[in-house]
Amino acid sequence: MSAERLFKILNRLIDKNTCTAQELAEELEVSIRTIYRDIDTLTLSGIPVITTQGKGGGITLLDNHIINKTFLTSVEQEQIIMALQSIQNTSASSSELVLKLKNLFRKDTTNWIEVDLDDWGMTNNVFEILREAILEKYVVELSYWGLSGKNTIRKVKPARLVFKGKAWYLQGYCLNRKDYRTFKLVRIEKAQITEERFTDILNPPKIISEDDSNYEKVILHFDYQYKMRILEEFMESQIQFLDNWIEVVMEVPIDTWIKGYVLSFGSHVQVIEPTHLRQEVEEEIKKMIENISH
Repeated sequence: MSAERLFKILNRLIDKNTCTAQELAEELEVSIRTIYRDIDTLTLSGIPVITTQGKGGGITLLDNHIINKTFLTSVEQEQIIMALQSIQNTSASSSELVLKLKNLFRKDTTNWIEVDLDDWGMTNNVFEILREAILEKYVVELSYWGLSGKNTIRKVKPARLVFKGKAWYLQGYCLNRKDYRTFKLVRIEKAQITEERFTDILNPPKIISEDDSNYEKVILHFDYQYKMRILEEFMESQIQFLDNWIEVVMEVPIDTWIKGYVLSFGSHVQVIEPTHLRQEVEEEIKKMIENISH
């Protein structure tokens, strides 16, 4: 079942009121049986859709009066519109539907949330490709950059998209590794839907680590002049204000990211734990000095 297709069917019924299963099947490029399954889904969800046989029959959305005054309360109407608004940036077809439902319900709700999935000055269709693959159960092929800086090609059964710790992740079953894996979206150079489909019910574990990395406890001390940056980048539970330093305790992989993060503070940070991270940062500083000297 495709949420995108359900949106399109409901949008079409609101616009035209009545149409045939054949018309919907041709427009959406699916079978008539699939259309009837979608209509059953809409009906079970509480949308008043009926089907009539014979000449002049078809699939019909009950009149506005039933939807507007009997079926949904005013609060429920607003909740539907606000829920759709919250996913407009992840579904190209929902924006028009939101507008039509506003007119149908005679509502002028506040657009209370906006999610922009593009980086500054950049566009990337990876999110939309993965979303489609998840809903339609297609295997995807990823060109992926690991933490080590190595690019690999992975074939994945995509399960879900997760927003965690200021970043988007894809969780899925990696056919290369024969196990569940987590992929950071910004490291996916290219995503392509294959012709291979799957029927498995995927149940990936909660995100604990990424790219098979082991997390370690890291303790850093920062100068107070970086207080605002620390408050923006870490949770309150990770921060402790000491007499002369701001202490941050976190669990992260010891990789190029954490070393680069520490170096970005220059002389205004101390690595308290672990010792080997401090040593690795010192080595990086020596290499930087050598590179600058040449």
